[in-house]
Amino acid sequence: MTKCLACEETITKVEKENWDAVEAKDGWIHQGCRDDDLAEPAVQAFYSEGGEDIIGVKGSYCTDIYDYAPELEEYLDSVNWKSSDGWHGCYEGKAPQGWENVIDTWFCGFDGHNIEGLTEKFHEKWSENKERPEFPLIVAFPRTSNLFSTGLEVYVPTDNVEDFTAWLEA
Repeated sequence: MTKCLACEETITKVEKENWDAVEAKDGWIHQGCRDDDLAEPAVQAFYSEGGEDIIGVKGSYCTDIYDYAPELEEYLDSVNWKSSDGWHGCYEGKAPQGWENVIDTWFCGFDGHNIEGLTEKFHEKWSENKERPEFPLIVAFPRTSNLFSTGLEVYVPTDNVEDFTAWLEA
């Protein structure tokens, strides 16, 4: 007997055949539970290269990437919850192999308020001006336990760390 990863109700053979349930990495999940899981993901991430953005999301049970990007998949697979105490924490990922983390912070709103320094420069390029570098990067927004803040993780290939700094300064 197969149970849904999320609601733990039984998944029938008919549900599998009619696509009312889908296979996730760790088992089966009802389509409605999958939709709920990805509606408020643990992290939403973008793989950007040459102006093209590929979006990926990871929930508690499922991951969805809207095009093929192996580095984005590797990043999303690495995302886990990190507790800071019994009530607080955040999701965090790890750099894909051959990549480095160049921004690892949190903020209270990405509207230009409450951010400074490197994060402010990145916000201006990425959000306000919609600029994308020619080299690849992953921009991730992991969820935190604080209702009013979110994480920001930016990764670039190790060979492009200096290019990233130059791009921010340009």
